[in-house]
Amino acid sequence: MSIVKHKKWQDLKVHLSETYHLLDGKPAYSRRFGSILKFHEPGLAPVKDDSGAYHIDVEGNAIYSQRYDEAFGFYQNRAAVQKNGNWFHILSDGTRLYKKIYTWCGNFQENFCAVRDKKGVFFHVDLKGKRIYSQTYSYVGDFHDDIAVIQTKEGLHTHINFDGKYVHNQWYLDLGVYHKGFARAKDLKGWFHIDKEGMCIYSDRYKSIEPFYNGFARCETMYEALLIIDQKGKLIKQLRENRLDPFHIASSEIVSFWKFQTIKSAVELDIFDFLPQKTPTIAKKIQLSTHSTKKLLYALLEMDFVKIDNEQWIVSEKGKFFQKNHPFSLVDALKLWSWQHFESWQHLTYSLKTEKSAFSKLYHSDFFTWLQKHPEEESLYHKTLNIYAKKDYADLISKIDFNPFSTVLDIGGACGALLTHILEKFTHLTGILLDLPSVLQNAIFTPDISSRIQTIGCDFFKTWPNIHADVVILSRVLHDWDDKEALHILKHAKSCLKNHSASRLFIIEYLLEDSQGHGRLLDLNMLVMTESKERSLDEYTCLLQKNDFVVDKTLRLNEVCFLISAKIQ
Repeated sequence: MSIVKHKKWQDLKVHLSETYHLLDGKPAYSRRFGSILKFHEPGLAPVKDDSGAYHIDVEGNAIYSQRYDEAFGFYQNRAAVQKNGNWFHILSDGTRLYKKIYTWCGNFQENFCAVRDKKGVFFHVDLKGKRIYSQTYSYVGDFHDDIAVIQTKEGLHTHINFDGKYVHNQWYLDLGVYHKGFARAKDLKGWFHIDKEGMCIYSDRYKSIEPFYNGFARCETMYEALLIIDQKGKLIKQLRENRLDPFHIASSEIVSFWKFQTIKSAVELDIFDFLPQKTPTIAKKIQLSTHSTKKLLYALLEMDFVKIDNEQWIVSEKGKFFQKNHPFSLVDALKLWSWQHFESWQHLTYSLKTEKSAFSKLYHSDFFTWLQKHPEEESLYHKTLNIYAKKDYADLISKIDFNPFSTVLDIGGACGALLTHILEKFTHLTGILLDLPSVLQNAIFTPDISSRIQTIGCDFFKTWPNIHADVVILSRVLHDWDDKEALHILKHAKSCLKNHSASRLFIIEYLLEDSQGHGRLLDLNMLVMTESKERSLDEYTCLLQKNDFVVDKTLRLNEVCFLISAKIQ
């Protein structure tokens, strides 16, 4: 076997076997390794054999005696290595760049590198291994053209510069690096391009997009057509027709009640609780013919609520939410939405024409008064809201610091799921739960929580108790009422708030956005059921200002709710 001499590292290529390097199609050296990567400046390549991972020169010789579990390429004369789960960088002579140990290291780009410490947070270090800013993030990417992407613990993304300062104050669900002045960004509607100010450069949204290449970008639409657009979003060429037919998608929407009724029947027959089982066993348990059972199961398979493996039916990840014993079971929610809500929605046109509640027309009562007169339905309603609260507020305590406070008042807190969650985390707090007496009788607490929580029955539109707290919470309360009634509730919430600089009113609601469709079906539901509405941040700000509140912070908790923090002016 001939070996090429007088080698330049730039000319060496990785053989298809990834066990040695080639030069002009011939082996560059006689040795063979378990695995290799390509050469980087200053002419070194990472390899792995039975002794471990290390770096070699163009002759295939190790450049140092140390061995690691993993070794990566040199970038700016620094390479990441890992031994026993400990990550750090070494220089081209094999010496360590710094003494610090990380749980992951990236590669140096533009004089900086992303690292992850033992707390699981990410940040950037410079060529000497020193941190370049004090902040930490859930994730950081490489710098490209002096700008890097960061992700917060809330899952939102923005861009920072070398000082750790925000390039713009726009936040997105996902984000790419800047390339020739533009970056890819994603919101709830899809992907698009933004400029250096973080603003979208066109209104369309796509399923996927590529960076601009000499003014053109390739995009895939929501119907899976492929397009080329320019930097104004103008269509240049269509590369592929729609793979998804909008006609059939629209057709499926008008029979969406098929899906609802299929899930409802499956829950009524307890199918989700009987799985995993084979078809004959399921049929026997639910007392249907094998033929009918298979029809129902395959319909559930179409909706991805079940899976089939070797003739055995298994509950899918989302199907588990229809099991009665699941901690976030939607069985009660299904019952709730299939009764009065379902009937009221059939009169949506009436509500749109009159701006009145269809429920009130059908049942000759407003929704909450009717609930008080029907204990079974009231219990079902609040059990459902309790499940939603446990799910939607799970991350609240990691995003809001309650340490400065001593007493928390939850107005309209139903069975106390949110307040309990807060008190379990912050053991120094005491809580007050305010709601209708008929609602509070369903609240059950552990001995520890019970000793720190006070329940007070109250009708919001009658006499309020004389109570005070450092924090007042209105979670999914104001959207149940029109502006006049919402102002009344805010007036009394203010009277319950201790008058000092640290006191805060926390409102948790969905926030509508102009020109965005998200949350608009819920907005219709509020009209149909309670003659109320979802609101934008500007609308809540206006309501708060009328009661001498000023908004000092807004925070997205998850995809279905935001937190508005306000203080007394």
